[in-house]
Amino acid sequence: METGKETKRQGIKDEVVRTRIRDKLSDPTNYASIVGACIYIAITCRPDISHAVGRVSRTMHKPTEQSIGQVIRLLQYLNNTKEHRLVYYRDGHPVIEQIRSYTKKDRDFSRLYLSKTDSDEIEGNHLFGQSDADFASKRENDLKSTTGYCFFMKHNLICWKSKLQPIIATSTHEAELIAVYTGAQEAIWLRNLLSEFNAAISGTPAKFDDTIDNDGKDPTYVTSMRETVMMCDNLGTTFSANNPASQGRSKHVDIRYLKIRELMEQQRLIVKHIEGTNNIADVFTKQLPRDKFEDYLIDMGMDIGKNRRKGGN
Repeated sequence: METGKETKRQGIKDEVVRTRIRDKLSDPTNYASIVGACIYIAITCRPDISHAVGRVSRTMHKPTEQSIGQVIRLLQYLNNTKEHRLVYYRDGHPVIEQIRSYTKKDRDFSRLYLSKTDSDEIEGNHLFGQSDADFASKRENDLKSTTGYCFFMKHNLICWKSKLQPIIATSTHEAELIAVYTGAQEAIWLRNLLSEFNAAISGTPAKFDDTIDNDGKDPTYVTSMRETVMMCDNLGTTFSANNPASQGRSKHVDIRYLKIRELMEQQRLIVKHIEGTNNIADVFTKQLPRDKFEDYLIDMGMDIGKNRRKGGN
């Protein structure tokens, strides 16, 4: 048991360490180096720090007292959560239970975890994503909104992003529409990448084209891929994406953000509505209460140690 003097001595020691770190981070070169390392960690294995890293990286070339304090807290968080890791499951991924809950409102979600053995369709790697936006965050000096999205394949998290939107959205509807569009771009890139790998994507077999140069190898069947499901928690945005008619709330929106409709007409993308309380992409847009934050981490497949389970303490 520590005495009062030992506790006071430890507190003074910690304060000295924080002061030294703060002095070091005041140098833009050191600040950029540390933040750059955090960016690498966030991209490769720690999606839970993506939003925090996005915020501190905005002052990369001119760190402020506030951003230096944020970096110190980020480093403390990483030091205290060394056991956190992203796990890839063969089966039984936690996100499956979340998708089952969506099925209660829309049975189309069932295709993301059920295989149709009596169908002519090829059941391969289900690809789906979730997007969200934090509208006009007061933490941002220019009141720009923040986009967040994540994608799962075979129910495992494969990519994620937290990004400040390029324009100032004038409504939650517009901010969410921009987020869905940004996620849709990633979805199309992933579909093209998987096609190059000849990965099995759920869909109907298409007739093999003899004109395809196969370099003398055995012919592979071309698959007409099923639409990639993009989930959004804003009803207005879901309606705008599915309805080709212009509405008063969206006529001012940049036309490029309405390209989602074209992707849906091409059967490359489909936008579905989910409840805001079940949107994992929320992690990438704003700070959350600890319990909710940890629940989302478990849903995306992270092992956060200490036998923590969803709904537990």
